[in-house]
Amino acid sequence: MMMKLMEKYSKHLESIVAERTHELVEEKKKTDRLLYAMLPKSVAEDLKQGNPIMATKYGACTIFFSDIVGFTNLSSSSTPLEVVELLNQMYTAFDSVIDEHDVYKVETIGDAYMVVSGVPEKNGDRHAEEIATMALKIVCFCRGFRVPHRPDQIVNIRAGIHSGPVVTGVVGLKMPRFCLFGDTVNMASRMESTGEALKIQVSPDTYVILRDRGDLFDFEYRGEIEIKGKGTKKTHWLLGKREEGRQDLLIKHCLSPASHKRIFKGNRLVHKPQPLTPMELNDHAATSAPKVLAPLKAPPMMSPLLNGHSSIEEELPPNYDSLVMTPLIRGVPERESTTSRDLLLGPDL
Repeated sequence: MMMKLMEKYSKHLESIVAERTHELVEEKKKTDRLLYAMLPKSVAEDLKQGNPIMATKYGACTIFFSDIVGFTNLSSSSTPLEVVELLNQMYTAFDSVIDEHDVYKVETIGDAYMVVSGVPEKNGDRHAEEIATMALKIVCFCRGFRVPHRPDQIVNIRAGIHSGPVVTGVVGLKMPRFCLFGDTVNMASRMESTGEALKIQVSPDTYVILRDRGDLFDFEYRGEIEIKGKGTKKTHWLLGKREEGRQDLLIKHCLSPASHKRIFKGNRLVHKPQPLTPMELNDHAATSAPKVLAPLKAPPMMSPLLNGHSSIEEELPPNYDSLVMTPLIRGVPERESTTSRDLLLGPDL
């Protein structure tokens, strides 16, 4: 009798141990997922094992920077909860896009979003193509992404990309961060800050890499621009990518419903694309355009801008021709330009 009770008790203990072990494994998986979301997996594993993290030099990578044009004004006229809701929805969508590519999200600071390819996992010469394709999808998404608390306004994101060498390292003991250092980071940031809304500015180095991929990507020569600390650089706008077996991926289109469904997999935080109507496009261009406080006179003087950013040229659907006033960057006099006639809804990416 006693032996049967002991055997029964032993089996009960074994089942409890097995159950607790399974729970421990599941909790460890959750902890690892959280850690891997904060640091690269290879770096996280070294930290778990107590190994020192040495600075590493990478000979080639491509960095993407983006921010929201007019974010300061938008924040000042919105409640903190509205700003958090906007950034949460936008970054949730961006994170879904980067999951489709061989890239690593470095950090977000306010409305700034930084992504790199080729670091910490090297991918040969594919880093520029990965970042360029990701950037196109992000801007296409923003063309159909309306500000949650201002449904008549879309997010005016601007982006810049640059390729070159970097040094990486983990800094700090509390909340350690995986950081990138080097002139490549600064240049990528300059490509973004000197860009325009709903456009992707490409540095000369990245342009050469993408051009060598054949006619896969389409560009528009922007011209020579002054880069702080770098002098004059010839830059290009990234316009689109040719996709084999699919329609072209063009920056002037927003994501099609089919592409949206495939990328975001029904995530409720990411709403379906809602491009602006022709009337809303005109209103949006008028309200988002910076106003010059004083007219330019000879000799020309730089006029301060109220909003601190340039306006955008929006594309209208067929049968809509419109002349819009589009001030150029940094107080240059306004010019008239005719918008092209393109579909708002883009192809299935």
